[in-house]
Amino acid sequence: MTTAKDIMHSGARWIPAHETLDRAAQLMREHNVGAQPVTATGDSDRMVGIITDRDIVVGCVATGHDPAKVTAGDLAQGTPRWIEADADVTAVLE
Repeated sequence: MTTAKDIMHSGARWIPAHETLDRAAQLMREHNVGAQPVTATGDSDRMVGIITDRDIVVGCVATGHDPAKVTAGDLAQGTPRWIEADADVTAVLE
């Protein structure tokens, strides 16, 4: 049985919602990833969304905004969902 853990990227780095997008881009470069989960400001255990490198380019830079002034929380998208690491991959897909 393939589990969620088998297909997950280990060591994901979270970014607080109050961090700027230029900092998010730096962290993505440092960790060689294209997406980061975003946590609620002051609550490192509560995910409020996710941002991608594409979000930063299309949602900030290409629209003329300054990534040093726009925060990760401003662009965080999605409705966070959780699943246990040992769940079957078919449950992940649901």
